[in-house]
Amino acid sequence: GVYNDAGIQMKAGVKLRSTSGDTAACIIDAGTPPLFFSIITMESCGDTTEISGITLARGTSLMVSPGNGGAICMEDSSPLISNVFITECSSSNMGGAIFLDRSSPTLVDVTMRGNASPMGGGGITCQDGSNPHLENCVFMMNSAASGGNMACYGSDPVLVDCALHGGATQSLGDGLYLTDHSDPHLTNVSFGTMQCNTPGAHGQCVYMEMSCSPQFTNVSFANSGLGYGELVYASDGSCSPTFTCCNCFATGPNSSKYGGTISDPTGSDGNISMDPLYCDAINWDLS
Repeated sequence: GVYNDAGIQMKAGVKLRSTSGDTAACIIDAGTPPLFFSIITMESCGDTTEISGITLARGTSLMVSPGNGGAICMEDSSPLISNVFITECSSSNMGGAIFLDRSSPTLVDVTMRGNASPMGGGGITCQDGSNPHLENCVFMMNSAASGGNMACYGSDPVLVDCALHGGATQSLGDGLYLTDHSDPHLTNVSFGTMQCNTPGAHGQCVYMEMSCSPQFTNVSFANSGLGYGELVYASDGSCSPTFTCCNCFATGPNSSKYGGTISDPTGSDGNISMDPLYCDAINWDLS
């Protein structure tokens, strides 16, 4: 059914699951009437805690200081979150859909669409040593001032078989924003229809600064052709990204492939620059 609820405090070891596993049949909707709290909060919940088969909709953390995590806000936790759809959630600070503080959950088959943050991480914000593992996750049209889909502050997430679609980031990293020694590993990940909306912007797919060393393997970077700036950008020489068998293809008059202190790796280590020929990027298919 549909449950109008928010402010749910998860307990360690509890499994919150729908009976059918169908996210469309079990919805927690915090929007009618609006409830101004994160839908679910967690503190010190280990890997026996689980959320699965549920849609989380229209959560907003306006009444929770400092206003992080519209759908899920967790601290010192490492739950399993699988087969979950998060949509139209927002924060008043960071993490429109999910906010992680010293937390390393496992996310499998999680889709985040149309979530927003005024600061960083319209989809997910990872902070202070949060190292989540994301597998087969999809980000669609999430927006923030930086890191429209994902923002990392001193965190090392792992993304495998994931897709990130463009949102409405103002200037830095529509796909992924990295700062403060964040060293994520991305394997078999596709960035599509990315764009930064502000002239003079950088990093339509990835923006990094302050000693970040991400590793990209079999990653495809592509933009919508409407945004500004480089697709992959490092603001200073302290960043040391590595690219192996990656494809970076920029379209549009105001876009280019790599920028800042990144040397273009095209032609080495299996890196290419060709139209990725996504099947239907406009309709969320980056195969």
